[in-house]
Amino acid sequence: MRIGYLVLGAVALVACIICYSVGYRAGTKQSPLKEELQGRLVIATVAYRSGEATNWTKAHDIVGMQIYSMTREYERRFGAPSVADPFAMRFTAARAIATQVQARLVPLGAVLTNLPVAPNVKITAEQK
Repeated sequence: MRIGYLVLGAVALVACIICYSVGYRAGTKQSPLKEELQGRLVIATVAYRSGEATNWTKAHDIVGMQIYSMTREYERRFGAPSVADPFAMRFTAARAIATQVQARLVPLGAVLTNLPVAPNVKITAEQK
């Protein structure tokens, strides 16, 4: 019976070591990704503000969509940065831009309901 407990304890210890190493490896992979996403977000925010100042609407819209997607991706993966983080102030500015861009977006449902239907095509209940 005593040997059974020793084997069970050894298996549990090996499982803990494996789980720790897998978690540590995942954390080290996420850190460069987080820093790279922060850098891209800062560059895009500066480009957005520059495009806003020069009134280049096409560049402004494209960079705005990039900021929107990067901000939402950052929030989904890492959450909002804490106040002590030096990136927090820049993230707040990017989030404000993302909120403006999101307000200008048209929902997909509104586009689909306003599609013209050919006059000879009948939509049945099964197609809806």
